[in-house]
Amino acid sequence: MTCVICESHDKEISCVGQFWVRQCKECGIYGMPRDLVEHLEATDQRLNTERTKAFLLSRTQNQQPPWITLEDAEHHFLMEQA
Repeated sequence: MTCVICESHDKEISCVGQFWVRQCKECGIYGMPRDLVEHLEATDQRLNTERTKAFLLSRTQNQQPPWITLEDAEHHFLMEQA
């Protein structure tokens, strides 16, 4: 599959309900709800690679799971036009 963040090859680690956990060699392990992916597709947006990687790094440095929600993406300006 394709990484939602950097568009490199990644793999699905798990999918529980509407929540995906993925692993990318460039971005590491991250999780996101399906509604974020659907929002990106519906609005023709993508995640900004550098800002999203920095956001995930700050979460792990603060001992938080590397998850991205739609609210996080909006609040931290992680989305941009494709």
